[in-house]
Amino acid sequence: MAKKIIPTEHKFNIGDIVHFKFAGSWHKGKIIELTNDNDGHATYTATTSANGRIYPCLGINKSKEVGWVHYQE
Repeated sequence: MAKKIIPTEHKFNIGDIVHFKFAGSWHKGKIIELTNDNDGHATYTATTSANGRIYPCLGINKSKEVGWVHYQE
């Protein structure tokens, strides 16, 4: 099994509108916080305008199992 790549730099800024997958469902929301895990993994906290829910610890492009932000260069 190939080693999973851990992104260490943030690709989005606070206030950016993004599409992300969390617990099997796709959402559209806004980045409200840039965070880092203990291993240096760059993560995001996002919120949706429809219901105001907060989605913490989002990775990027499947770098996290539970939630991740879709990023295309």
